[in-house]
Amino acid sequence: MKSAKTIGCYIMFVFFWCLLAFPAFAAKNDTLIWAISSKIPTMDIYATTSLNLTNIYHMVSDSLVERDLKDLSIKPGLAKSWKRIDETTWEFELQPNIKYHNGNLLTSEAIRYTIMDRILNQDMKAKLRSAYKFIKAVEVIDDLHFKIHTTGPYPLVLERFCTFFPYDPGFCKKNGEDQVAQFAMGTGPYKMVKWEKGSKLILSANENYWVEGLPKIKRITIRVIPEQSTRIAELISGNVHLISKLDPDKVSIVDKNSKTKVLETPSHRINFWQFDSMGRAGKSPVQDKRVRQAIWHAIDRQAIIETMFKGHAKMIDTALSPFDFGFAPDIKGLAYDPVKAKKLLKDAGYSNGFDLDVMYYYPIQHQFDTAAMGYLQKVGINLRLKDFRGNIGQAIQARDGGKAKDIGNFGWASYMLLDADGTLPIWFGEESKKNYTGDKEIEAWLTEARFSFDSEKRKELYFKAQKKIIENVYWMPINTVNSIYGASKNLKLILPINETLLLKTAEWMQ
Repeated sequence: MKSAKTIGCYIMFVFFWCLLAFPAFAAKNDTLIWAISSKIPTMDIYATTSLNLTNIYHMVSDSLVERDLKDLSIKPGLAKSWKRIDETTWEFELQPNIKYHNGNLLTSEAIRYTIMDRILNQDMKAKLRSAYKFIKAVEVIDDLHFKIHTTGPYPLVLERFCTFFPYDPGFCKKNGEDQVAQFAMGTGPYKMVKWEKGSKLILSANENYWVEGLPKIKRITIRVIPEQSTRIAELISGNVHLISKLDPDKVSIVDKNSKTKVLETPSHRINFWQFDSMGRAGKSPVQDKRVRQAIWHAIDRQAIIETMFKGHAKMIDTALSPFDFGFAPDIKGLAYDPVKAKKLLKDAGYSNGFDLDVMYYYPIQHQFDTAAMGYLQKVGINLRLKDFRGNIGQAIQARDGGKAKDIGNFGWASYMLLDADGTLPIWFGEESKKNYTGDKEIEAWLTEARFSFDSEKRKELYFKAQKKIIENVYWMPINTVNSIYGASKNLKLILPINETLLLKTAEWMQ
């Protein structure tokens, strides 16, 4: 029988070994490091359409309502309940006793302030102002109750509020716009600790978060690593635990490694070429419909997609994702026909060819545009690549400022809003900064569809809009885009089709 002294020494040895081992284990399990490809442009969520910042706001703040991660149904968020009073009035009740990270209480005034004084205030120049123009007024009833008065019978109020994050009026008024752009003050599961602009964002768990049991991981660090090869190397080495925008041709690298895995789901993001058919950025050959048709006929989209995406994407022929309400599967695009392309160019007076610019900002867009360049050269068009990879903010500023000359290869997803109203008015709507078409008939159809509870009527109007977009080749749709991430083997994370990373639910598997 061992002596008490021997047993005591053994217990002490195990105890000290655990002390040495535990910090490393705890650090790994208490911190999630997520590597993204592009810089975070601002902390003002309403001053940008950045997907990265939207995902960050789902951590530092809360939306008024939320989508269930599995079935995408709408459920309570900051709003405890709601009801439609009539066709233009909705009443909401907030969850009680919710506090911002600075200790200020969330009240109905925060809803009114964010919508009326920030988003709809033209002086604030909110990027998604057009998306909230369905709101006529916000009526504060008391601290927990308010009404939304719409300009017409708008059916997507709840869907819009899935990405509505109320600002703290006290914080904004006290600190001013510079601080709003530098610091995210929210009610969410994580608090902003430090932002090294252009390189790193550090978040820590909100110990007083109003939802019990969340978040599951104590700290999140977001690193900006533009080069995909570097992101993959950092993931495999264990220096990061999650990487975004994994290209299809890199999937096998992550999948075959024993310490990493691939997380993938279809998404409602689409890629497309937008033509400056109205000459917004200056005179261009693409103002001629025949030229736009010739470009489409000259490019074998299916061959490029099959080669480039290796089964991780599908070709589309219209301006919506198959996941969107209003998607028209019966609309077909133009066939690959280089002979017809040459004839159209000749008829348009361009037998000797010409140069065109194409702007883009994602690696997969670079791959497609490089391949398309070869096809267009065969019909006499020289495609000049305007590469904004790693500088998405600069590209968006140029595009929204009317400087996307000739062609823009852009991507779009309306995140939580799985409806044509989340896409078509953004690109073809009246007053939209992304509108390079200027088609008044389409603008009218989209406005009519927006303000109707008649789903069949809305489908008909969206069909007409998509049909005209394709017939006039305002866009050349390219493909859907799967959401592909690389992750540490023991990270548990649900990927919904709407591209929203709700990292507050992420956890480590032991």
